[in-house]
Amino acid sequence: MWAPKEYIPGLASVIIPTYNRAGYIEDALSSVFNQIYRPIEMIVIDDGSTDATHEVVKSWIESHSSDAYFTCRYYLKNNEGSQVARNTGIRLSHGEFLQFLDSDDILKEHKIENAVRLYRLDHSVDLIYSRWLVDNGKKIIEMDGPNLRSGSRLTEAILNNMCIFSPIYRRDVILMVGPFNESLKKAQDIEYCTRVVKQTNNSVRDDEFGGVYRLGKSNNSIIGSVSRSKLLSEWQVSQYQKNLLKKEPHTERKDQALSLISRRNFSTAQRTLAGDCPLLGLKIMIYELGVWRPVISKKVLKSLILLVHLAIADLRKRIAFLLSKCF
Repeated sequence: MWAPKEYIPGLASVIIPTYNRAGYIEDALSSVFNQIYRPIEMIVIDDGSTDATHEVVKSWIESHSSDAYFTCRYYLKNNEGSQVARNTGIRLSHGEFLQFLDSDDILKEHKIENAVRLYRLDHSVDLIYSRWLVDNGKKIIEMDGPNLRSGSRLTEAILNNMCIFSPIYRRDVILMVGPFNESLKKAQDIEYCTRVVKQTNNSVRDDEFGGVYRLGKSNNSIIGSVSRSKLLSEWQVSQYQKNLLKKEPHTERKDQALSLISRRNFSTAQRTLAGDCPLLGLKIMIYELGVWRPVISKKVLKSLILLVHLAIADLRKRIAFLLSKCF
């Protein structure tokens, strides 16, 4: 067994991976402490932070040690990525229920209480997930997440991704689904949620908002260039989703899901303009244009032309390097 099967009945384990989030993590920790539900164990896995995260967490723990039904444990490890940190947290946990939370996000105080109540009401339910809010720094956006009781569960989950803290899991489901894929450098949460939806059958959505997903200065997942390893990870996850969708009956929603995956791949590949893999990006963009046929805007056309120029320049450098080794 990759993680302990034994658990403490009723205990909720909240697993928080963190890396250089000294300015944000205190809000995340306090949002867990402020949960109505008890008992809770909070496990913070520091993925090798180089800022003051260690000091902030230690200070917070010292000032919140009086609650007998709430514990917080902090572990510092080498930098290996959030997926490894989450798996480490799972192995160290003792809860019947497991909740993931990124260190710059916030849970609403009723999040765990609502989920456990819904699990207790119907023991056949194998997945509880909530709606959530997105704070982009300018406004708050309400997110419903997928409707897993309507149509194809897989299609709906792809069209409306769940954020990492939306579900709360029973331990037996975590053990069945398996660990986070540690080989992926990006989109690990998307791949994991896809597996969860594929392997569960009876889901219930908590219609209250369970937390706040914060898109701020600390979150660089939607800006900047994309490295080769991250691009390949996103591509691998998208191909996994596409292969699963191919087995689904043909519907308009399925076509929309396939188109959405292709658009995401195309958009990510565009960001290789400032990265280290323009040739790979160009290959993916051309491939996706064959699947998703948009009306090519001037902006997209300029991006393609620039990518071609960068790819040629990159190829020339590689040839020159090889020639220098030969002579």
